[in-house]
Amino acid sequence: MTKTAKGLLVLAVGCLVAGGMINLGWIHTGNIDALYVLLPLGAVFLGLFLIVRVLGNESKLHDRDQHAAGSANAPGESPEHRPS
Repeated sequence: MTKTAKGLLVLAVGCLVAGGMINLGWIHTGNIDALYVLLPLGAVFLGLFLIVRVLGNESKLHDRDQHAAGSANAPGESPEHRPS
């Protein structure tokens, strides 16, 4: 797991736990209603974590394919713009 994925997972779990405890009434926030945003924010971070996990390997494969395709061409020449 990359540092980005680990960071997103930590933020997601932290926000989900804190938001859940606030929404359940286990933590009394007084007049600080802005803390209720923690639960949805945790869901957003969890979604970002899942996207990074799923697409992380795909971007590595894409880079490897592009590098393999680029090594067949002359340096600085893209496959779409070869002179005829």
